[in-house]
Amino acid sequence: MVGTASTVRRWLLVEQWGAWGRDALTASELPEAVAGPLLASARAAGVRVLLLRRPGRRGRPRARRVVLAFSGLDGPWVREASVEDVESLRSLDLGALFEAGGDGFGSAAPEPVFLVCTHGRHDPCCADFGRPLVRGLVAAGVGGVWESSHLGGDRFAGNLVCLPHGLYFGHVDPEEGAAVVAAYRAGEIALERYRGRSCFPMVVQAADILVRRELGLRGIDDVVPAGRRRLDDGEHEVALRLTDEGPPLLARIRTAPDPTPRTLTCRGPESHPPTYELVSLIEAPAD
Repeated sequence: MVGTASTVRRWLLVEQWGAWGRDALTASELPEAVAGPLLASARAAGVRVLLLRRPGRRGRPRARRVVLAFSGLDGPWVREASVEDVESLRSLDLGALFEAGGDGFGSAAPEPVFLVCTHGRHDPCCADFGRPLVRGLVAAGVGGVWESSHLGGDRFAGNLVCLPHGLYFGHVDPEEGAAVVAAYRAGEIALERYRGRSCFPMVVQAADILVRRELGLRGIDDVVPAGRRRLDDGEHEVALRLTDEGPPLLARIRTAPDPTPRTLTCRGPESHPPTYELVSLIEAPAD
């Protein structure tokens, strides 16, 4: 699972009841006159749009929850609003809202948001493994849990994303979910199920995870990537800062296609996804 989180910094989450088709935003009961402009605005602003459902909710509430989240390194945040007129979503200036740090949209969310992909029309794995994970979280009394449309990495279901930091976790069993959430609330990462942090490119995600494993670091901000450069023969050098005030480090990461064919979804063809290996970890030379 190392280095497999989708690369996302800006999120728009829209509560939408009813069935979701394979492309949830345009194949749901969300009006086409809203979905089209919303998707165009999101693409222009570099925003990932997901549909949400409350676990176990029946019926159609008068207002829907709409969430904006920013998962960058500098000041991640979540804001939410209750929207009665779905047509108002067409006029959201997502670029301006994110440039303003969410000011002007709803209010700061009182707690983190936990997304579990249950999008069975996109891939059956998401429903087969995501829904039991949702039930486990709800049974454990975890707040802020939503069923979500496609998050990425169907083969790693049950998939759990913690916002605002954009931490991806995979193969989370129903009895494990509450512990992953508790660690996150305490400012730590459950490394055993960690796929990566969405604000990093995948090779940087891999360096973050492999160095954490090597040094036993679990704090969310214990490791901060500070740059990378491509080397020869499929290798990368990733510069890292540690919050224990030690010297900066250079991680040498080797990437290569997995020699074992694997399916990227439950029903997709086999391929050879990239794998990552920590070749060396040294102190960065002094300037």
